Amino acid sequence: MNTKLLPVHVDGLLYTAIGFLTAFLAAMETDAAVKMMDPFTHFWLVTIAECLNGAALSLKMYRSTSYANSKTTPDAPESAAPVQAIESPKAP
Repeated sequence: MNTKLLPVHVDGLLYTAIGFLTAFLAAMETDAAVKMMDPFTHFWLVTIAECLNGAALSLKMYRSTSYANSKTTPDAPESAAPVQAIESPKAP
């Protein structure tokens, strides 16, 4: 079993978190959610979700920018290099 965390897994997790938090925030902005919840609780739930969503989005943007810079900058550090795929052996 391969338990190595690859950059693509981190990116997928970030996209999923952004999607769920955005859907949660959209649901919390409906009239029904505002009417059924205590204003204090509603305020803090929305505020925390917005902070987490902003953090996930900014981390994803940082990762995308650093990856793009590693591809366009000739003297990029070795740690910024993408993971190389293993090629299958060629048939005779």
